[in-house]
Amino acid sequence: MGDTRISILEVRQRVERRTGIPSDHVMVTATHAHSTPETIGFRSLLNRQGPPNGSNNLPTVWRRLWRRPNQTLAPMQLRTVKGRIDGMAASRRPLGKDGKAHMRWSQPRPEEIADVGMNDPEATVLCFQTEAGAPELVMIHFACHPVAVQAQPLISADFPGVVTNRIQAAEIGCRHCFYLQGAAGDINPVRDTKGFEDVEYHGRLLAQAVMGLIEQTTTKEQPAAPQNRPCRRDTVLLPSRTFQPWLLWSASYPNGEIWQQMPPPAAERAMAEANLLGLSEVMERVKQSSPFYEAEVHAFRIGDIALVGIPGEPFVDFGLQLKRGSAAPTTLCLAIRTATWGISPCFGLAQGGYEVSLGMWSVVGRNPSACS
Repeated sequence: MGDTRISILEVRQRVERRTGIPSDHVMVTATHAHSTPETIGFRSLLNRQGPPNGSNNLPTVWRRLWRRPNQTLAPMQLRTVKGRIDGMAASRRPLGKDGKAHMRWSQPRPEEIADVGMNDPEATVLCFQTEAGAPELVMIHFACHPVAVQAQPLISADFPGVVTNRIQAAEIGCRHCFYLQGAAGDINPVRDTKGFEDVEYHGRLLAQAVMGLIEQTTTKEQPAAPQNRPCRRDTVLLPSRTFQPWLLWSASYPNGEIWQQMPPPAAERAMAEANLLGLSEVMERVKQSSPFYEAEVHAFRIGDIALVGIPGEPFVDFGLQLKRGSAAPTTLCLAIRTATWGISPCFGLAQGGYEVSLGMWSVVGRNPSACS
């Protein structure tokens, strides 16, 4: 929530005091919507008109949640169902015939593309049902960046807000619906016009599919998960990505200031300003460099379900590897948990593209042990 805001440790401690739930059993994760108050000092966003900074209200929001009385707790059965959702998400890094990533928003020509890129169209729905069979709590796990709208003056929960509101309003007994972000560091919605009509479109598409999956948990014999709830937290060291020394970057900065002072045409001046902003991001990243970064991995096991929370935005191949390599029948990667170390590729550094360009969004390098 930002170094000077409310810490995850504080959240865990307060939840334990209020509810008796051990702090080690408290995981905080985010949907990663891109049109929200800026809370972590992301430099490039500070230069845009965005929503007002609401991070000072975060402690109040948290207190409302952990003050809810324990008397509302009741026995639940967990039932899980999976389904494929096509037409919702796609890789934003198609591989060109030149061996380089061609960012999808640059609209590469079809004849330039050798591989459309990885994707994970599987949605997993966790239904916590009452003794009467009502899905009182629903968790939706899916891998897709909520970037239908971003970096503009209005606050939006993006498509996760639409899908969760629709499920709660569907008169099926769902009181709480959460969206769990998967490994979506390189996955975007299929429609990419950056308009609120796309927020509604993707939210409605996902909600319709999820409603069908929820219905399967009530009409078919779905086994309830066992009651064992083991939990473990561990810290690993992730190596920094490599880059040229500070002096080489700082030597270019005066030239950038000169470019910014260029006379019209306006298009060239705007390009110079963008180049200078990009260079300042690079310099800030180099200035804040560290050989290694601590990353906390947090895992829960609920019967056949394993929830694994990691910081940052892993590429989709990380989530797929986790699913295939885990001993649990169903393993879900929960991204953007606790602190974030930016986009975390298991591959792709040599292919280039936005995600692996040098900036505050690209902190760690490829870590073979973390990707295996």
